[in-house]
Amino acid sequence: MPEAYLIGDLSTQKVLFANRAMLHFSGYSYNEISQLTIDDILIDQSHHVITDPNDNNYSEGFFQSKNGNRFLVEVNGSILEDDGIILFILMIRDITERKTKYKSLVARLDMEAMLAGLSTRFINLDVNDIPSAIQSVIMEVGDFSGADRVYIFEFDDGELETMTNTYEWCSTGVISRQNILVRLPVVMFPWWIENFRKGNIVNIPDVNLMPPEASTEKEMLLLHSIRSVLLIPLFLERKLIGFLGFEALHDFREWPENNNRFLKMIGNIFANALAHKKDVIALQQSEKRYRDVVESSPNPMVVLMGNQILMVNSAAKKILRISESGMSLKSSEVKKIISPKIYRYINKFLKINATNKAPIEFEYINSDNERYILDICLQKISIDNEIAVLIMATDLTSRKILESEKVENIKFRFAIDKISLLANSSQTKQETLQFLADQLGEILHANGCFVSLWDNENNKAVPVAAYGPYRHIYRNIAKDNNEPTLTASVLKSKKIMVVPDVLKSPHISKSIAEKFPSKTLIGIPILHKEKKLGAVLLAYNKLRNFSLDEISRIDSLVEPIKLVFLKAQLHEEIEIAYDQTLEGWARAIEYREHELLNHTRTVTKASVEMGVILGFSNEDLIQIKRGALLHDIGKMGIEDRILLKNGKLSDEEFDEMKKHTTLAYEMLKEIRYLKPALDIPLNHHEHWDGGGYPRGLRGEEIPLFARIFTLVDVWDALSSKRPYKEPWPKEKIRAYLLDESGKLFDPTLVPIFLQFVDNLTPDWFDNLKINI
Repeated sequence: MPEAYLIGDLSTQKVLFANRAMLHFSGYSYNEISQLTIDDILIDQSHHVITDPNDNNYSEGFFQSKNGNRFLVEVNGSILEDDGIILFILMIRDITERKTKYKSLVARLDMEAMLAGLSTRFINLDVNDIPSAIQSVIMEVGDFSGADRVYIFEFDDGELETMTNTYEWCSTGVISRQNILVRLPVVMFPWWIENFRKGNIVNIPDVNLMPPEASTEKEMLLLHSIRSVLLIPLFLERKLIGFLGFEALHDFREWPENNNRFLKMIGNIFANALAHKKDVIALQQSEKRYRDVVESSPNPMVVLMGNQILMVNSAAKKILRISESGMSLKSSEVKKIISPKIYRYINKFLKINATNKAPIEFEYINSDNERYILDICLQKISIDNEIAVLIMATDLTSRKILESEKVENIKFRFAIDKISLLANSSQTKQETLQFLADQLGEILHANGCFVSLWDNENNKAVPVAAYGPYRHIYRNIAKDNNEPTLTASVLKSKKIMVVPDVLKSPHISKSIAEKFPSKTLIGIPILHKEKKLGAVLLAYNKLRNFSLDEISRIDSLVEPIKLVFLKAQLHEEIEIAYDQTLEGWARAIEYREHELLNHTRTVTKASVEMGVILGFSNEDLIQIKRGALLHDIGKMGIEDRILLKNGKLSDEEFDEMKKHTTLAYEMLKEIRYLKPALDIPLNHHEHWDGGGYPRGLRGEEIPLFARIFTLVDVWDALSSKRPYKEPWPKEKIRAYLLDESGKLFDPTLVPIFLQFVDNLTPDWFDNLKINI
């Protein structure tokens, strides 16, 4: 469409003029748009290109039309003065489609790269190696697809009567079902089989929405808590021999329809692999047929016996630069043509007791100095009762060039987009900054990437995240306040700084430099309106210089990085406010139940410290803390006559009291950031043997956070004085917890918890501050 323009008063940010293209794009009339300010249209401060003279005059952001639709746009801005009024001019272009195509291209390139790798995996495998190769590929495909379970079913005896789950891969935590899925009657799956016969892929993003004719399959999927499923029929010579399946158990999963072609290609690879044994036998029975296949193959193939070339196909002749006369070459000439490196590899292969060798990548330079990248695999064959070697190669040269010249640039732009999206993500501050370090380290090919935030109060840099082998020690490096650091230097200079040799630089303490193998560093200062936010350091283990283009590429990352730093800073402030609010709610419950003062703080601290003992992540510890603080929040909905009753509750009153678990869930379920913490308020009265409430969960059906808290909660209740009881002695509590192990409590947690309790000292109860 024509370029869309806005002109406005810089001081008031009010729109004064919009061209016809802008009115069409926005959906506003001229009178309507003239009543708006730039903030009403560009909703994410993309107009900083004309409000901050220090910023670049180009930005990307979101444009909101009159009907509320949002578009990803690029914004170019400039400023001019007219009769004493300073005006801004913005040119806005819709780039939504371009970005969508770009992401689609990257996904397609990744998928094609995976398919290229899989397509050669099964060439000339020994019959006995086929199962392990299929299992390996199943795992690779599962990891690539993000599925929770990937499997292959084959029809038994080649007929559509029964089928068996012959191969399976499960992600971490998913229980295998392969041993029970044996010789299942095909009639149990009529809807699937009908679709398979037609060559259709069965794509079910939500099992609950399956059609009525799929009721049998739906019942089976729901029984095993499967949320989404994708099934690809496997055909061999137009005969249905089985199917490849992908399952999502934890979340509903959309399987894009535009990936169907690739998925069918993966299915073809597996179908061919399953039939590979038959092909190998056929090839061994017919040497002539084998030679014909080799000669006509587009992949280079050579048969070598000792130091003599017995056969070379057309594709190999082109690369090796030999003709039929190459058959009579001398031994030394053969070694030179094949290349000494490949020749040594062949000799090692001949010495081992194996019939084939998996592909390995070699660089090959022929007599015309042409460079090839070849994926070479080897197979022993028998010719006149003598052992020969079939050398098969896949020419990867073109693909490697494409990867180095084009894909590298696409990945760089894609990485910039991912970094920019971090500013709007829901990740925690630490997750955000660690992701930033990982992305920068990878796209800039650094050996290390270190991220520091600037502590204004103490006037020093605080290490927070790192990429590379030293990521786990970077945050704990001790240094004197007087030691010079590159972070401080680049923030002072306010510009990107290259340190070609760290050991000779005045900007870095020698004691710090010697802790890393880095030879060259680049420091990137991150500032916002002259305020120091922090810095990013890129480390390289070899001395190197950087071109102006490379520095320009790094400079293009500064603005996205700044947005991530600002997001992390804001996220931290919000987290603090959230937790202070939760602690206030917890105190409100304690004040209502006077006898429970300090109960919430005690069980919260103990639950968090149990999480530390069990090796939970920092994010999990935060969720345990929040869940423990809110474990009795549902009692806000229980009447005082029941909650504060002095005597024993009646059955009717106890039923009302039990509702506090579900009340807590209903009160908090719409608060997005609290959802991971709701396992404790909802389930902390469930029992290991299934005798608890509100849902009667049993064993590991009870979330782990809740199992931990149940143990802590009962321990504190028995240890504390109540109006109706005195605190129990430690030994009596220990005996009770052991006796209820496997009944009320998870038996694996009880001994761990008792050891934790045994190590508590009196001052632990005096200081109930929770540190995460």
